[in-house]
Amino acid sequence: MPGFVVYIKAALALVLIKMTSLFKFMTNILVIMKNIITFASDITLTDMNTKSILMPHICHKIGWWTLLLTVMITLVKTILLYFFGGEIMDVAGYMARISHLILIISLSLICLSSEKIEDEMISGLRLKAVGYTAWFFFIFTLVVSLLLMVQPVDSDITLYLSELFLICLPVGLAGLYLVIFKVMLWKSKKLEVL
Repeated sequence: MPGFVVYIKAALALVLIKMTSLFKFMTNILVIMKNIITFASDITLTDMNTKSILMPHICHKIGWWTLLLTVMITLVKTILLYFFGGEIMDVAGYMARISHLILIISLSLICLSSEKIEDEMISGLRLKAVGYTAWFFFIFTLVVSLLLMVQPVDSDITLYLSELFLICLPVGLAGLYLVIFKVMLWKSKKLEVL
């Protein structure tokens, strides 16, 4: 029986240690939340109207260069797979992950950076491009949902859809936004010249 009491004391000590670490963690979370609230209260409405949430224009150029890097990594991966086949599948998998991450970063830099001259017209074009992209996303999601309701769900389809929604769709939506915005910007500049 005394051995049982020792085990109970050890278990209680372990629980006490876990509780103190949890308490420290929660204290840190509360301090972070206090700092966020303090920072948010310092922002006034006039600050929000004058500050842009877009990155500087130099990020636009950096985004295009990183997009070129993504293309180069993908080409190297394709060439390696062509010549060495299944021997380097692990390396090709890592290269695919890295190129996907760099693609997301580059599209974010391109889409979220300001133009050289950012005025109300360009802000309106950005808003329209976001609207058109949102409409495409809603229609695409509706069609996929209707197709899944008609056809029974298979494990292969589920795997494909999870890859589609987690990898391809965000990149596709960012690319679609970029294309729509750049075409609208090109058309507006073409109209200004006339």
